[in-house]
Amino acid sequence: MCTDCINELLFTDANPELRPEQHALSLSHLESAATLHPSFHTLYSLSYALFELRQISRALEVAREAVRLNKRSKLGWHLLGLLCTARKDMQGALQVFETALDPDLEVEEENGGGKEDALAKLEGKNEDSRREEELEERWDYPVNETERLGWEVQLRLSKNTVVEYLEGPAAALEDQKEILSWFATAYVPIAESLGEFRKGSLYLKQDLY
Repeated sequence: MCTDCINELLFTDANPELRPEQHALSLSHLESAATLHPSFHTLYSLSYALFELRQISRALEVAREAVRLNKRSKLGWHLLGLLCTARKDMQGALQVFETALDPDLEVEEENGGGKEDALAKLEGKNEDSRREEELEERWDYPVNETERLGWEVQLRLSKNTVVEYLEGPAAALEDQKEILSWFATAYVPIAESLGEFRKGSLYLKQDLY
């Protein structure tokens, strides 16, 4: 439903006079989708739409819930951090970005989520429902490693902007060095996999001709 309402707006003429009505319609669809199926992607889309409409407090509330459902999503954390900056809460934004980039967060999620996992079990989320959510993520919202890398680059650059605001240019420059060092390491396996893919494509073309 969430995707349908967004596609509906994409194929609607961009008439400035109708824009408020279209925004209201989109928001109504997203609110309904979030009520019927409060998944990470539905809540993320709702929060994003609220952000665009400058309903910051409500967007922040929804973004927090989205991140609670999927702590590994750099997209969710990035949106949450940007919403903090929109409220001029730069220290809060920095804390959000640093939490998103904490490697221990990934380990916690891979090990089942700790306290959140226990809470999910109390709420009736068993292993079958977890597996269902993972399949939904994989089939309905497929992404590759290049896209994930791009999301994290954007998150790190937003964090750098906040660092400059709070701590000054010198601290931001040091942070930029860390970003470049991280990127040089993170991109290597992606570049290697792309190289293997292109090599395989070349061999396929040779076989065809």
